[in-house]
Amino acid sequence: MLDLVSAGTGVNLDAAESVRVNVIQSGGDQNVSAGVDIEFERLAAGEQLLLSAGGNITGGRLESAEDADATADAGIAITDGMAVGGSAALTAGESLEVAGGVIVGGHMNATAGGNLLMAETIDVAGDLVAEAGDSISMLNVVSSGADVSLRAVDTILVDVIESVGSQSLSAGEGVAFSQLRASGSVSAAAGNSITGGTIFVPGEVTLAGSVINTVISHTGQNLTGKVTGYDGGLAGLVALNIESEGRVDLTQMHAEQASVTTNTSEFAIDSGWIGTELSVLTGTNSLYMNNRDASVRDVDVQLFEPDARFSLQMRDGWTWTDAYVSHYRPGHDVQSPNYNAEREYTGIEYNGASVARDNDRFMQSGVDAVTRGLMQALGMPLQRAPAVIFETDSIGGSAVNLDDLQAANTTESADDEKDV
Repeated sequence: MLDLVSAGTGVNLDAAESVRVNVIQSGGDQNVSAGVDIEFERLAAGEQLLLSAGGNITGGRLESAEDADATADAGIAITDGMAVGGSAALTAGESLEVAGGVIVGGHMNATAGGNLLMAETIDVAGDLVAEAGDSISMLNVVSSGADVSLRAVDTILVDVIESVGSQSLSAGEGVAFSQLRASGSVSAAAGNSITGGTIFVPGEVTLAGSVINTVISHTGQNLTGKVTGYDGGLAGLVALNIESEGRVDLTQMHAEQASVTTNTSEFAIDSGWIGTELSVLTGTNSLYMNNRDASVRDVDVQLFEPDARFSLQMRDGWTWTDAYVSHYRPGHDVQSPNYNAEREYTGIEYNGASVARDNDRFMQSGVDAVTRGLMQALGMPLQRAPAVIFETDSIGGSAVNLDDLQAANTTESADDEKDV
């Protein structure tokens, strides 16, 4: 084993077998290549550092004033951290482990065929990209001056990630974290679960998984979000707590069961697709949807939509939705859109009471037998029928408010004002 190699300029070591050295110091580049292993205590290059091994790279500390690149056909294990003035690239055919702090002045790329473990703090001025054929574990604070992208075949486990740009985490099995703090968007996808403490985001978050359970802290005026299954279908179970200073607009909420609790009063779902159950509790309103059990709950608005997607908007004391309204609390304002036969919006809206009364008459008179049969099959009493938008060819396919058509020959009873 070489004890000390020191050069005012560059150093080149090339061995058919292994290279074992305690310390290499150079004013210029270092280029170390071995057919088998590279072992060292400390490598310090005044310019670039390049390591290439047919086996393992094992060492204490890496230092490079410019770029650093280490490639091993087997594993890489660095026990005392890295300090790189330029960009850094670590590529291991098997496992990649770095203990000790990591400081990189440019971008950092870390790739492992097996597990990737970074145990201490990571401070990268540019992008941080990590990929693993097994799992990624980053057990301390990770800071990036740009974007962060983590990809793992199995799981991702991180403590805190802070980034000036966006963050993207994707794992075939699970993603778990304590905090994700981004000045850009945050995206997390997992074949199984996404669980964590808090996602701090100014404007956009995307979550795709089977089980999703996290807190979102939003500091901007408008938060947009997407919540779906890993493959774009339905997530299995979703539980979100959203803290927001502004409006929350979920462009997609596709889940078998979902619960959303938020302190804001302005909440919307543009594309809703719920298999069984949805619960929304805002700072001022409560809403519940159950497509299997029509029993009335103690909420401001109750919906069901068993066979189609829906939209809704909520604010203080008011709800707009194109789903079926099966119940709403007296005094709460509910509006539904008017569609033509092609389900195109006509620009006309009806309040909940009018829609419910019209629907009740149609069901009792037997005009909409298909809908009535569906409600009976679901065990829903007709007097609490959902607010269905009915169509007629007499006015070009637009929905009809029966109060207008039947005012001349229909006397409304006090039952028309009942709680539906």
